[in-house]
Amino acid sequence: MSHSRLITIGVLIFILGVILDFCLIQFSILIILTGNIFAIFGCLKFLEIKSNRQRVLSALRPKANMTDFFEDFFDLSWSKVSIIWTTCAVGAMIIVHIGGLFKISGAYKTARESIIQDSQIINEIGEVTHFTYLVTGGFTTNGYSNMDIGVIGKKGRTYVKAIVYGQDGEYYTDELLIKK
Repeated sequence: MSHSRLITIGVLIFILGVILDFCLIQFSILIILTGNIFAIFGCLKFLEIKSNRQRVLSALRPKANMTDFFEDFFDLSWSKVSIIWTTCAVGAMIIVHIGGLFKISGAYKTARESIIQDSQIINEIGEVTHFTYLVTGGFTTNGYSNMDIGVIGKKGRTYVKAIVYGQDGEYYTDELLIKK
């Protein structure tokens, strides 16, 4: 399979993964990673082809005529297109991944501070003995779509404090008490 097809397939799979992630489909990160792998293999293959091509052109340079000139020119143009396409695709992937890491880090901090600073929940539970953080998809009863949930529990009870992202970009909180 050619490098351009590998990169194109990788980017399309990556875009599909991002769309599924926005739709809160589980395991979408695996689809995103698969797209990354395809694109990386495509880039490596492109670099290998370019390296081999340069060696061949260097060996044939004395025999160059007008036909070879045009072939080299169009090949160079295609190389430029491939380089631009590869750079944009991989750059977009990196930006999305970095943005995702910042979002997760920020949501973790917000959820943790919100839970620890909520005196009513702390008073009911006492000392915070366990804190885990997870990102989950789903819909709350309020109809908001994206939940970042911090969980604290003690003595067989689990309190859930959800930091919910609304469509207007504001934070909303939803408290649930789950008895085991």
